[in-house]
Amino acid sequence: MKSQISDLLEMIDELQGKLDPEFSKRRTELHVRLEKGKVVFESEIRQCHRGRRVGFWEFISRTRPNIMVVAPVTHSLIVPLMLLDAFVSI
Repeated sequence: MKSQISDLLEMIDELQGKLDPEFSKRRTELHVRLEKGKVVFESEIRQCHRGRRVGFWEFISRTRPNIMVVAPVTHSLIVPLMLLDAFVSI
């Protein structure tokens, strides 16, 4: 039993050793780094993201009217449906 567990642990360590360089390579391709467990994009990428940001009124003007009518209705049903599910499950 111990040999099987130790074999599995060795395989995990080996695979982790193979994964780390691949993650590093992918991070450089995506212009991303990790700082204190958070993803930080390079300034070029952040500027690109900011340039593609859509404001509230622009978003509303692009939205189709049927979605604007249906969205509040569906969101207002979340709590009643959760309560119904809870009572039916009990």
